[in-house]
Amino acid sequence: MKNACLLFILCLLLSCGNDTHENTVTNEVPFYSPEAGTVIAADSMRIEDPLNVLYFSAKIIATETSDFGNYILDIKYGHNTAKSDITYPELSQKVTPAIQQENEYAYAIGFYLGEDKTFNEYARVSTIKSGSSEREIKFTYVKAYYVDSIETK
Repeated sequence: MKNACLLFILCLLLSCGNDTHENTVTNEVPFYSPEAGTVIAADSMRIEDPLNVLYFSAKIIATETSDFGNYILDIKYGHNTAKSDITYPELSQKVTPAIQQENEYAYAIGFYLGEDKTFNEYARVSTIKSGSSEREIKFTYVKAYYVDSIETK
């Protein structure tokens, strides 16, 4: 019985043949393409209102073309909402979208480049007073980046 098992294992090993492809191991992490609708980054702050519980919030949401840098920016100020497509620059390393609170009722929309944890500002979303108590949502690109470097134009 022991010899039969050894013979079977030997036959199995010999039948595998010579495999000519090389197994290569790289340190590269495959590009992460999130599922459409996934919230990539989000932040919110409470609006000072004695009568209501309202928030100013910003979300970056993945789309079907996020692997090309396309996302949806979803902004809410109380009952007012605004959505915009935002396209991140194509740089030499992976761009990870991010949001940082800038000041009261303003967010910096930006990204991290590769493994670097330096926040790179790209756009700004804020609210401006349009009446005695009303506010409008404002979106502005503030910097541009080019492919070979993180330097701004």
